[in-house]
Amino acid sequence: MKSSAKDRKLITELVINTKQYRRSLRESQAVFWGRLGVTQSGGSRYESGRDMPQSAAMLAALYALGYVSDDELREVRELLAPFYGTKTPKQEVPEIVRPRLRSSAVQRAARRPTPARERTAR
Repeated sequence: MKSSAKDRKLITELVINTKQYRRSLRESQAVFWGRLGVTQSGGSRYESGRDMPQSAAMLAALYALGYVSDDELREVRELLAPFYGTKTPKQEVPEIVRPRLRSSAVQRAARRPTPARERTAR
């Protein structure tokens, strides 16, 4: 799965602006961060500027880009579990985590057209 420059920019913006993204979905912190396996208080800290664990950042990016559905989040969270609690510079997250995402759910999701790709194809 090769990401485009547009996808990489969206990932970076998402990691930096999770609060704005969550609000655009009209979701509470508890709902949004709970979906990603993060407590409400943890999500609040990330939105306030603390470094986000690479696993949470990558999962949020995969979800926002449409690569992972609500139903697939649990499986992907389990794959990312070894990375929980580790911190990485935000711009490095996709390259570090990508090799670990080999599940069939992620591979299926990668083949699906994302909402962003569907808009640009029109």
